[in-house]
Amino acid sequence: MKKLIALLLLFPQSGVFAQNLTLDSCINSAFRKYEFQADRADFITQSELSIKNANKAWLPTLELDASFTWQNENITIPVGINVPGIESPSVPLNFNRILVNFTQNIYDGSTSSRTKDLAAQTLKINQVSVEQQQINLESKVSALFMGVLLAREQKKILNSKSDLLEERLDVMEGALEYGGSMPATILSLETEILKVEQQKTEITYQVKALTAQLSEITGLSITEDDSFENPNAVLVSSASPSSRPEIRLLDLQSEQLEVQKSLKMTSRNPRVFAFGNVGAGNPGYDIFAEQEISPMVFVGLGVKWNIIDWNYNRNEMTMIQLQQNQLDRVKSRMVSTFNEQTNAEKREIEMLNEQLKRDEKILQLQNSLTQIKSAQLENGVITSTEYLEAVDQLTEFKTQQKVHELSLVMAIINYNLINENPVQ
Repeated sequence: MKKLIALLLLFPQSGVFAQNLTLDSCINSAFRKYEFQADRADFITQSELSIKNANKAWLPTLELDASFTWQNENITIPVGINVPGIESPSVPLNFNRILVNFTQNIYDGSTSSRTKDLAAQTLKINQVSVEQQQINLESKVSALFMGVLLAREQKKILNSKSDLLEERLDVMEGALEYGGSMPATILSLETEILKVEQQKTEITYQVKALTAQLSEITGLSITEDDSFENPNAVLVSSASPSSRPEIRLLDLQSEQLEVQKSLKMTSRNPRVFAFGNVGAGNPGYDIFAEQEISPMVFVGLGVKWNIIDWNYNRNEMTMIQLQQNQLDRVKSRMVSTFNEQTNAEKREIEMLNEQLKRDEKILQLQNSLTQIKSAQLENGVITSTEYLEAVDQLTEFKTQQKVHELSLVMAIINYNLINENPVQ
C-alpha cells in the first residue's frame, strides 16, 4: 500500500484522473442533464390523464342537494262549501328534503372521442418537440467539442514551431561564439519565440473558454488534462426533409388543427342524457299528503341541440384553415432551407476532400524548403527574416491541414444532423 501511495504522489492528481472524452459521451451527458427522458415521461402521463378525464364524461354525475325551509304562510285552496269531515287542502309551511341529483350522458355528440384524439395528437407534437430540442443541443455540443479539438491542434503546431525555433536559436548562439552568426539573427529568433508564446497563451484561454462552455452544457467537470478523441464521422445517405423533426412537427400541428375542427363541430351535435334524483323529504312530491318522511324518486330524459350558432362555427373553421395555410407555407420554406443546407454541406465536404489531397504534398515541399532555409541561415547565405518566413509558412500549412481535417469532420456531422442521423 505504501508503495502504491508513493507511486501516486509522483503524478499530478489531475493527470491520474483525466477523462477520455468522446463526442458521443458529451452528447449523452448533455441529454441526461437536460432530462429529455423525464420530459417524454411527463408528456405521456399528461396524455393518459387527459384521456382518462375524457372517459369520465360517460360516468354519472352525482350531486347532493339538501334543503330545510320554513315560511310563515302558504297557498290554501278553499273548497267553497262547508262539508262536514272535508277540509280545504293546504301546503305545509316547512319543507325538509335530502336528494341526490344525477345526470348520465347517453350521447355527447362525439365530444369525448374528439377530445381523446386531441390528447393523442398533442402527445405526438410534444414528443417530436423533444426530439427537435435534442438535435439542436447535439449541434451545440458538436460545435464546442470540435472547437476544443481545433484549438488544441493549433497549440500543438505552435509547440512544434517553438521547438524548431528554440533548436535553431541554440545553433545560432553556438555559431555566434565563433563569429558565424549575427546578433540581429539571434534577436529575431528570440522575438519570434516570444510571439509564439503569446499565441499559445491566447489559445490556452480560448480552450479554457470552450471547455467551460462544454462543461456547462454537458454537466461534466472538464479540465485541460482531459483528452478529446477525434470523432469517427461517417457520411450517411441523405434523407428526405420530411423526416426532419421540424417538418414533422409542422405536419403534426396541421393534423392537430384538423382534430380541433372536428372537436368544434361537435358543439352543433345534439346531446342526449338522462337525469333525475333520489332521496327523501317531508313532505315528498305529494305536498298535500300527511306530513311525514316520504321517499322521492324522479327520472327523465333530456335532449339539447344548438339549432343555430349564427355562423360561429363557420368562422372558427375559417380561422383554423387559415392557420393550416400558414403552416403549409412555413413548411415549404423550411424544406427549401434544408435542401439548401444539405447541398451546401455536400459541396463543403467535396471541397475539403480535394484540399486535403493537396495539403500533404504542400507540407512535404514546405518542410523540405524550411530545412534548406535552415542550412542557408547557418551558413549565412540568408537572413533570419527569410528563414522565419519559411517557418511561418510551414506553421500556416500545418494549421491549414488540421483545420481542413477537423472542418471535414464537422461538415460531415452537420450533414448527418441535417438529415437527422446521429453522430457516429
